[in-house]
Amino acid sequence: MMVSSGVTVPLIAGVGVVLRPFEYRDVDAVREASSDPTITGVTTVPTATVPGLAEKWLARQHERAAAGVGYSFAIEADDECVGQIGLWLRERDLGRVAKGTGEPVECRSETESGVVVAGELV
Repeated sequence: MMVSSGVTVPLIAGVGVVLRPFEYRDVDAVREASSDPTITGVTTVPTATVPGLAEKWLARQHERAAAGVGYSFAIEADDECVGQIGLWLRERDLGRVAKGTGEPVECRSETESGVVVAGELV
């Protein structure tokens, strides 16, 4: 049984970009990311489009916050999920946090993703 930490993923709005909790409507973006080895090689995004895997991945993103592991944000631009950024708390007792990102190749140099990565949630 998982005990909830009380941590929830907030919504953070910027100019042209929103960081928000993942939603079911993001399932196609997760499926698209599953075909990009640069994303699947360094994240937990499933490496195949097997039915149900993307949905399970989305559910795990909410479990991470509830378990106190960290925050997994969908990066939204133009009402569409264009990537993911996470703030991971596993070393917070040592005064450290880690960040991780995943975005499709076509978005890596685009403003919508670059703004989030450059801002680093400071």
